[in-house]
Amino acid sequence: MKLNYTLRNHLPKDLPSPPNATEEWYQVALAQANCTRRIKLAYSDDILGEVEFAITVSDLLKSMAAGSFNGLKLKQYLELGLIIPRYRVRHYLKEGGARVAPAFMVVRDLSYDANGYLQDLHLNEPLSYYRKAGLLIENPQPPWRATKAELRSSPLFTFSQVGQVLEIYRNTHFTLDLLNLSPEEYEDLRNDVLSSLKARLIEIGLPRFCARSECMKPLPPDSKRLYCSKHCQQKSLNTRKPKSTPRVARSYVRRRPFESFAEAPPFPPVIE
Repeated sequence: MKLNYTLRNHLPKDLPSPPNATEEWYQVALAQANCTRRIKLAYSDDILGEVEFAITVSDLLKSMAAGSFNGLKLKQYLELGLIIPRYRVRHYLKEGGARVAPAFMVVRDLSYDANGYLQDLHLNEPLSYYRKAGLLIENPQPPWRATKAELRSSPLFTFSQVGQVLEIYRNTHFTLDLLNLSPEEYEDLRNDVLSSLKARLIEIGLPRFCARSECMKPLPPDSKRLYCSKHCQQKSLNTRKPKSTPRVARSYVRRRPFESFAEAPPFPPVIE
């Protein structure tokens, strides 16, 4: 594991650079613990812009060897309603006029104990500045219900929302041993994971899912359709079609789930 930008910012400034791999591993673990502590503090003024938020999530995932994250992935999460910005900063004042470019920089002072563990976080009240300037939008609507003024603004996330994205990402990205995993086991695993993820997202009031139980892909919250695609809709309808006559049975055959996978050449026997 290597120290990166986000991890270095969560270590005491007077901590010397690691002389070897063992010491670097210790500092990575210490920085990860401090990031977890900052997430749990959940200060409302501890805000991150869109770019900084994506970099933070990406650095933490890399430090855990759990995958990669970027601005495009964050955009997808926003479109699906997996995360909603806590605040927005207007590009224009309510009274109109030229575009406003706020020149305010968030200053964070992190305090640590003698062992390097994060104790508290002090900020220069960025929300108060944006609020007084008339630029802050609090509790903004999600993109599919946003007003024109909200669409012409920049999103702000709190650091605690980093933990939310990490949880969703790690619950939907994992490695499978396809050589020793049967189609039935894969289906059971996928259904279990998506069911638990759906339950968690419902707790935080986020998105809808495809009505076909074998699919359950997230749907854009502004979508009025019940299925993610016409294919899923037809598959669901086929399962409810009557089979009272040979003609009907020939027209509506219920295909096995993951049929393309099931029709693949059989796996070689496991070598013991």
